[in-house]
Amino acid sequence: MIGAHGGKCGSLVANDTQEMPMRGLIDAISNWLGQRLSGYLSQTTRGDSTAAPADPIKLMACIKPGDVLLVEGQSRVSVAIKSLLSGQ
Repeated sequence: MIGAHGGKCGSLVANDTQEMPMRGLIDAISNWLGQRLSGYLSQTTRGDSTAAPADPIKLMACIKPGDVLLVEGQSRVSVAIKSLLSGQ
């Protein structure tokens, strides 16, 4: 097979007709995996709340535009974020 640069290319170079079905397969696998992972991380876990309730007046006095507030939740992704931020 002659490549775009005029040199001989081995079987490692795929033409467009071979790449398209592979891209579709990879996209389908990626979508399936993303949906499964999203569903898993969205499931709630059992556990007691460890955070003390915040006083809304004090909170409003401390935050500034652009600040990101992390709210406690019981989903698996919330538990993962809490673990990462607390160093556990």
